Amino acid sequence: MYKQKTPKEHGNVTPRKCAADRVARLQAILDITRASLARELKARRKMEKRISEHHAQWLALFESSLDGVVVADMQSRRFLDGNKAFAKLIGCAERETRTLRVEDIHPAESLPGVLKAYDQIVSRKTNWATDVPVKSRTGAVSYVDITGFTIPYGGKLCIAAIFRNVTERRKGEAALKRNTARLTLLTRRLIEVREEERRRLALALHDQFGQTLTVIGSVLDRLELGPRESIDHLLQTARTSVKDLISRVQNLSLDLRPAMLDHLGLVPALVYCTEQCASVSGMRVRLQHSDLDGRRFHPDIETAAYRIVQEALTNVIRHAHTKSATVRAWHNASSLFLLVQDKGRGFDLEHTTSSNLAFGLQCMQERATAAGGRLTIESHAGAGTRITAEFPSKAHSETPPRQYPPPNEQSLNNPGRRPRNRPGRTPPSPQGRA
Repeated sequence: MYKQKTPKEHGNVTPRKCAADRVARLQAILDITRASLARELKARRKMEKRISEHHAQWLALFESSLDGVVVADMQSRRFLDGNKAFAKLIGCAERETRTLRVEDIHPAESLPGVLKAYDQIVSRKTNWATDVPVKSRTGAVSYVDITGFTIPYGGKLCIAAIFRNVTERRKGEAALKRNTARLTLLTRRLIEVREEERRRLALALHDQFGQTLTVIGSVLDRLELGPRESIDHLLQTARTSVKDLISRVQNLSLDLRPAMLDHLGLVPALVYCTEQCASVSGMRVRLQHSDLDGRRFHPDIETAAYRIVQEALTNVIRHAHTKSATVRAWHNASSLFLLVQDKGRGFDLEHTTSSNLAFGLQCMQERATAAGGRLTIESHAGAGTRITAEFPSKAHSETPPRQYPPPNEQSLNNPGRRPRNRPGRTPPSPQGRA
């Protein structure tokens, strides 16, 4: 019979032990593999979580951005995605942006320049374009600044662009340019008016005062050299010339600035202004005022109100071709109001204010604004003109109103005469009065 051999004590190991060793090694490898897979799975989950967080953050920024954000295919120029701000800019729903291309959102006349800028962004020659016109579905055109860059999207490189709406900024810049041009024109016209006023005063002094003073000088010479029996006649001639000179000085002074505006207030000055306009033009000017007798306002407001009424009535006389006009003045707890209205031929307000013919209107606007008020002009061709000024009824600064000594009757009737100074007293300085 066959007899099984037993292993020697110091010979080869038995097959069973060898198999056990292999199982142990495989188990160790399996444990190491499991541990490695667990670490990789943990790292993968951590990475996926971070990717999910980053995606959520990017999506939140994408959707909540006030600027339009869009992703476009490089080759076809078709939009792949766009946020709410971009959809609002072009006037469509978010899902509709994926059906549009770059050519669909820009005016045809500006498309060559837009595509050139697009190609430069694709080729990375630049990453921005300014003042690009964008056309919405309604036909309205907005202007945007575009910043573009390449990003991976859907497994390929695409163009992402940020659209910042600068339409309001452009309007503000255009308004600033218009106002600057208007200010330049107004300054030039003010210089011209100042020179015209100086020329008028020079002519008045030469032609009117000079002639009268020459007559007075001649009379005085004749008094000295002539016979005694002609003195009474010469004195009468001199008195007449002096009265005429005083009247001319008074009229010139009132034309420059009526003293009653400083001494008596706005209402008496408006009464004088309306009466003068009526006497010069033959037009009927009706003045209506409510609860203003004896009431004083800040000197700047009184001056602006008087000059606005004066300029408005001058325009009525020159341009309205009407026989009557109305001036109203009233106030409430917070404001002073003035209204100058006529039923003349009127004018096209938009055309007139955009041309060089509106110097008087611009001066009234500037006076009202400088005094803290505002001016409203309403006019239509054939329907007359209505000018309304509103001022704060209280002083718009802490500067107290100017105080003037009460005038006597003689100084009001003869503003050209100066009172004699008492010995030892310094005459008041003319500076400080407007």
